[in-house]
Amino acid sequence: MFEKGNLFYLKDYIFKNGNEPKNKFFLVLKTIENGFIAAILPTKVESLPANIGKIHGCISFPEKMYLLLLYSQRHNCNG
Repeated sequence: MFEKGNLFYLKDYIFKNGNEPKNKFFLVLKTIENGFIAAILPTKVESLPANIGKIHGCISFPEKMYLLLLYSQRHNCNG
């Protein structure tokens, strides 16, 4: 179940810092002896750092080791 490449959707994820629970996506990056290493995927544009341009497509910010695909509903991806 927790194999590399699997994507999980968790409802009402509880943050350690006390923030309100939110639904989150997790991507399993690697399995290890007693568990796994996962990346928490941002689900809102508002979660991106302010200095990252919010344009449709692949966004790379190597200084922060941050890479994502931003999908804009205003942009047609079918052609």
